[in-house]
Amino acid sequence: MRDHEFRVLGPIELWSADQQHDLGSARSRVLLAVLLLAPRTVVPAETLIDRLWDTRPPEKVQNSLFAYVSRLRGSLRQALGDSVQLHGHMGGYVLDADPETIDVHRFRRLRRQAEALTASADYEHAAELLREAAALWRGPALSGVNGDWVGRMRDSLGEEQRAALLARIECDLHLGCHADLVGELYGLLTRYPLDELLIGYLMTALYRSGRPGDALRLYRETRDRLVEHQGTEPGPALARLQQRILAGDPELAIAPTVTRATQVPPADTLPPPPVEFVGRAAELAALTADQGDTAEVRIIEGMPGVGKTALALQAARILAPRYPDGLLYLNFHRYDPTSPSLGGDEALRQLLRMLTGPAVRIPETPDERTALWRAQLARRRAVVVLDDAAGLDQITPLLPSEGRSLVLITSRHLIRGLPSARKLTLDVLAAEDAITLFRRIAGQAAPGDETELAAAVELCGRLPLASQVTAGRRAQDHAPPPGELVAEMSRAPSLTGQTSESTEWMSAFEFFFF
Repeated sequence: MRDHEFRVLGPIELWSADQQHDLGSARSRVLLAVLLLAPRTVVPAETLIDRLWDTRPPEKVQNSLFAYVSRLRGSLRQALGDSVQLHGHMGGYVLDADPETIDVHRFRRLRRQAEALTASADYEHAAELLREAAALWRGPALSGVNGDWVGRMRDSLGEEQRAALLARIECDLHLGCHADLVGELYGLLTRYPLDELLIGYLMTALYRSGRPGDALRLYRETRDRLVEHQGTEPGPALARLQQRILAGDPELAIAPTVTRATQVPPADTLPPPPVEFVGRAAELAALTADQGDTAEVRIIEGMPGVGKTALALQAARILAPRYPDGLLYLNFHRYDPTSPSLGGDEALRQLLRMLTGPAVRIPETPDERTALWRAQLARRRAVVVLDDAAGLDQITPLLPSEGRSLVLITSRHLIRGLPSARKLTLDVLAAEDAITLFRRIAGQAAPGDETELAAAVELCGRLPLASQVTAGRRAQDHAPPPGELVAEMSRAPSLTGQTSESTEWMSAFEFFFF
């Protein structure tokens, strides 16, 4: 849940803890609006001056701008403390605010996601997102302030609002909601009497509601107004629609075949759990802690063989009852010499296919795929395991922007740039857990002498992978006699004290096992 919200789709406002905060004069609010429309982006001082004073800047305008910035910074600090920063940078100013706390950016995100869902024929959920986007509007954008830039931006945002409205109406027509749309469309035509797209939608809704005469009458009235006021005939699309109605086109009389998204059962693409999983109680508790009703990212980092993947999969299985909408697993194969590393675009395609099934069309462009993935994830409560990730660029498009899903990421490296993610650095197993793991896998072939067994797991670095492979080979018929196990391992380079970047660890591993 957001603790504050900036609003520009209506009056320019700041709300926090259900309280509206004073933002000062009209010019201070315009300054805030300019910065809010480009959060985390440096806006040059010259641009701010132009938008605050149009073509009539005062004398010593730089001093005036600095004074307005200082007052706005004080208002933000009084309302929000240090959670939102207004900085001077490189000849301009930048507002470090999360776009999700700004209504216009949430509106645009919802539109992008709805477009992606529409392209995949999921009209029902696209319409839901567009209704959510429409609810963010509280009147004309940037209400209560004036100026040349304000007027242009108000008109531009109004066009975005209208486009979202038309997209939602088109979704409702696909869903067969024509009867419910008739009254709404008549009301909209009082505001946009010559909008041919709206007129076409209303003609379609009337025809599908069994009122072809009203649809044709609307066409004639529209034609008369266009000829009288603009000296033009209706456009080709409206003229074709009239001819289809006159001909009683049966394809026009029904909604398209695909009206609702096919219900896909919850996906479970997790690999089988490890044969043996020992210890890690504290780590599992941290990974499976209740996250509430927000999307969350948790990162497991550590050296090769320390058990990152096994821990993530174990946590995902424990969390399954709380995440009924899917358990997804994707391996990037970043350090797997037997498989090509997975790129971000292909990763999106594979995840979308897991989540939506083969019936949904996967968009062609990365931006469209990202929008569809986030739209699908936003309405689900799922666990997504991203295994063997290399860095931020690779995983950023896969992270949820909304919803209640959990993403577990494993990586050999520290992934920077995700301040809200919870990070867990995985260490080697405790000595007792490493011995338990070794004994369970080796079975009767495990060394009977506790000292010898402890020495064996120490030479494995107490790494789960090394212990598992060693114990597995120990259980084979051709394994060395018990007395030779530690002696043979001790002749290999040490497995202990290595970092995740070390090639010596892998050399030692290959020396003993292969």
